[in-house]
Amino acid sequence: GSGARGASALAMSTLKEKFNKCCNWVGSKQDACSSHLARICTCGNYRLVFNAPVTLWFLGTCFVVWALKVSTQSKDLDNFFRSPARFEVLNMGQYPLTPLRFVTHIFGHGDWKHFVGNTTSLLLVLPLLEEKYKARWLVIITLLNAVVGALANICLKPRTVVLGASGVVFQCMLLAVFSGRYHSPGDIPMTFILGVIIFLVPEIQAWGTDDGISHTAHMVGGLVGALAAFGAQGHARFAEEVHRGQVGMTDRFVAQPPGTVQMTWRA
Repeated sequence: GSGARGASALAMSTLKEKFNKCCNWVGSKQDACSSHLARICTCGNYRLVFNAPVTLWFLGTCFVVWALKVSTQSKDLDNFFRSPARFEVLNMGQYPLTPLRFVTHIFGHGDWKHFVGNTTSLLLVLPLLEEKYKARWLVIITLLNAVVGALANICLKPRTVVLGASGVVFQCMLLAVFSGRYHSPGDIPMTFILGVIIFLVPEIQAWGTDDGISHTAHMVGGLVGALAAFGAQGHARFAEEVHRGQVGMTDRFVAQPPGTVQMTWRA
């Protein structure tokens, strides 16, 4: 009844407050590190600035993961940075890292070409989104995209696992085409309609084909980005917040019990 709803609302309010405090703390540390970087990386009137933290941290993490996988050839790393299969979710006691894989799969890439393809697209789009949207909101949407993409893959292809940031790329593309001049929350930009046609319709047409590409991840990423764009007005950054610092492809694996993974992706 009303008591349960009140308790739920209080819990959500407390969680939101703690999350905001955590984000503010991380942001303060980020600003301190950025200021230190600008001080030590200075040449005359020029200095190096950490201008897009979400982009740089995400791409940096993807690069470190790729470098570790290449240098160590570790199967454990391969298994950690890919989405879980259904049998792993149903037997989570035997696979304790399964919950983390719902998120970590977006950081894994099969090879250098795969890594460069995704990171190039993100490097072009994500810094522009950081100018418009709050960093914490972008992080939440990206994490939600990762979880929903993994769940969709489990439901639709239970013995197949995926890895790669192409779902995040499609998310960012749909967010980006929602930019431009529109005046009220009810306005639908024409660029958004074109983006859906150009980015998502080919994925729908190719869905179900055995080409080694996770079109499900692409569609989920685009859908999350599209829905996020409609609800993003309250999370747009104020001008003073933007300027305060002035001071594809998802590879596919076929997972087979008891946990061995055979790579079958095709560039």
